[in-house]
Amino acid sequence: MTDSFKRLFDLTQSQELLAGGIISGTSRDAINCCVCRITKDSVHLEEFWKGDYSEESKVLLSRCLNLKTGEISRLNFLIGRDFAQAFLKRQNIQVDVIGCHGQTLYHHSGLDPFKHTLQVGIGEFLAEALGCFVVCDFRYRDIILGGEGAPLSPYGDYRIFPKDKRPLLILNIGGISNYTYLGSSFDDIQGFDCGPGNILIDTSVRKFNLSPSGIDDQGNLGRKGECKEELLKFLLEIDDYFSQPPPKSAGFERFGDELLEAAIKAFPNIQPLDFLRTIYEYTVQGIVSGFSFAPKTDLLVLAGGGVKNNFLVDLIKSKLTGVEVVIPDVLGIPAEARESMIFAVLAADFIWQQTTNVPKVTGAQKRAPLGRLIIP
Repeated sequence: MTDSFKRLFDLTQSQELLAGGIISGTSRDAINCCVCRITKDSVHLEEFWKGDYSEESKVLLSRCLNLKTGEISRLNFLIGRDFAQAFLKRQNIQVDVIGCHGQTLYHHSGLDPFKHTLQVGIGEFLAEALGCFVVCDFRYRDIILGGEGAPLSPYGDYRIFPKDKRPLLILNIGGISNYTYLGSSFDDIQGFDCGPGNILIDTSVRKFNLSPSGIDDQGNLGRKGECKEELLKFLLEIDDYFSQPPPKSAGFERFGDELLEAAIKAFPNIQPLDFLRTIYEYTVQGIVSGFSFAPKTDLLVLAGGGVKNNFLVDLIKSKLTGVEVVIPDVLGIPAEARESMIFAVLAADFIWQQTTNVPKVTGAQKRAPLGRLIIP
């Protein structure tokens, strides 16, 4: 038995793992990294930090749906290197395993009956740089088993959120927004993507050059505009995703440049701030529609980068009455760290060969361990 396989066997027998997690979501705005101390019953966050993409990666990602084959290949390696450099911002760090989500370049989003997805960012850079095991490619097996391949977060949420606060509903506002429902047992888990989160808001800001940062910081720009009902009606009628029942998943292929270009072409005379304000309303409509498919609870937890957008949060609160709205921090889970923690959990549980998909969420035919192992 080689040293690596002996180490792997020892880890499978271990009661505790020090696991890293790395993810950059559909917003593609940062690389989130964490280290967690994980047992089969508990998850403790040790550290959380952020890294950045290289300038070349940012340029290629900005047109990811129109890349040539050679550019996709190059980006696969560039992002793998970016992830390793982001994780190594914490010097002398040692972990047993890292869960690396990669960067999504394409997800079927329900647009193709033959479901497929692509995440890039090879994990071998991490394995070589840190000498640890790396688990990646989490979505493929669920799709092969007939599932959506997304969302993956409900399993991780089940592992990291305190049991004494359940039942609760988690609304993650990343590039795409999604719900996770946690009840008293694993069989109670529900979850699905409900539509756009930050993605259409940020894309609109960039298209109209409304802010040098490319985002609507705290929603100050959104507050200045007026919702245009004719544009909102157009957006709601162009796609029936909001009314589709779960299981379902979405990405920027469905809620991205093509949708915005169609809206701008149909309504070229709407002022940029009014256009942005209408996009806010459209985004919230998707979240509210999704709420109608979720089990009712007294507690709604808002997570993801969208919690920083005060205007978006205010709009959500005004529509979802009768429920207490909090952020994960009050439950001991830092909002920004949650998604990277989930991939640390998925990696650790892969080592222990736990089944980590949730067929009730994705529509897969059976439960299975998700991921592919890279051996250092």
